[in-house]
Amino acid sequence: MSSRRGLFGLVLGLAGVAGCASEPATILCGTEVAPGELRITKRIPELGASVKNLDLEESFKVGGSPISFDVQGILIEAATHTAGYALSRRDFSMQPMLGKDITFQRVVDAWSEAPGHVEIEAIAGWKTEDGCHYRLPDPVLSYDVTP
Repeated sequence: MSSRRGLFGLVLGLAGVAGCASEPATILCGTEVAPGELRITKRIPELGASVKNLDLEESFKVGGSPISFDVQGILIEAATHTAGYALSRRDFSMQPMLGKDITFQRVVDAWSEAPGHVEIEAIAGWKTEDGCHYRLPDPVLSYDVTP
């Protein structure tokens, strides 16, 4: 596990840890060394997709999240990212929680290098007041852009 996993964001309130260990979909309270991995249930573009490099909608849904959190400041372009920099983009906005699913979305006008590969990963996770640690899986987003 890389040392960047030791970095954890702001302490956030627990929104309700889900039930018993027999439920495979339950995201269990993790430790600093082994954080609970949040589940991304839907990505746009999908992992491995190839899309035109113009007005790109990026979004991902975290399903069954036991915490409420924000991703500003923790998502970066990974070492495998070759699409350059975003010509213009907004921060990820968070769609209101429906049940325990949280959707994050943003628009990127275009990446500076196309063809290229977009790879976004999380450099930190979250620690709750209860001492539970959580992180997003890597990659958060991974797709190719074409001219």
